[in-house]
Amino acid sequence: MSVTPTRLGPSLELRAEFKSSSSLRDVFLVLELDADDASQVLLVDEVGRLEPRQPRLLNHSYRLDRPVDGNRCRLHLFVGGGEALHSEVPAADRERVLDRMVAKRMRGAPDGDPRPFLGPVPAYPESMFKSGVKGTANVRFRIRTTGAVFDPVAVAATHPAFGEAVVEAVRQWHFLPGIKNGVPVEWTVEMPVDFDPMTAPAKEPCIQSTDRCVSVCGVPCLRL
Repeated sequence: MSVTPTRLGPSLELRAEFKSSSSLRDVFLVLELDADDASQVLLVDEVGRLEPRQPRLLNHSYRLDRPVDGNRCRLHLFVGGGEALHSEVPAADRERVLDRMVAKRMRGAPDGDPRPFLGPVPAYPESMFKSGVKGTANVRFRIRTTGAVFDPVAVAATHPAFGEAVVEAVRQWHFLPGIKNGVPVEWTVEMPVDFDPMTAPAKEPCIQSTDRCVSVCGVPCLRL
C-alpha cells in the first residue's frame, strides 16, 4: 500500500494504491491529521473489497474546514471493522470513525431493514471448554440511526457464561441502519445465538424482518 497526501489550499488530495495477497472485505482508509489549531481532523474513505493481486487505486479530494499539515498524518486501515495496521485510532474517536463508515455506505440507500456491517462473532466462553456443552443465548438490543448498537441484554441463556459472551460481542457490532421513508430509524432486535465448542464460529448475523418481528438466518421470528 502506498499513500501520498498533499496539502493544496483548502483541500487535501489523496492518491493511494492498495494491493493484497488475500481477499479482504469492507476495507476503509482513515487519515488522522494534525490541524494548525492543535485539533484533530479525521478523513474516512471506503476502499471496498480487495482481491488478491488486483491493485485498487484511490484518488480523492477532501474539503477541509481548517488548515492542516498534509505531511503530518497517521494512517489507519480498517478491514471488517478492525484495524489492520499496528497504529490505533484513539478510543474516543473510534465510534465516530465507524459511524462515518456506515454513513458512507448509506448514502442514497432505499428503504429496508437493518443489515449487518461489521463486528465479531460471539466466542465460545473459555470457562466452558472443559465441560464442552452446547448452549444458546437470546440477546435483545437496539440499533441507533447511526448503525451503532446500544442496550444489549441477554434475555435468556442456557448458562450465564453464554449470555455474557453474546452481550460482549454485540456491544461491538455495527449495522447499516433500517430506512423508512428515506430516513434512518432506530430498530429493536431479539435474536438467538448458538454456542458449540466443536464447530467453527457462526457466520456474521443476517437479519430479516417484518413489521412485527425479525428472523435471523431462517430462525423463526422473535418478538420485538
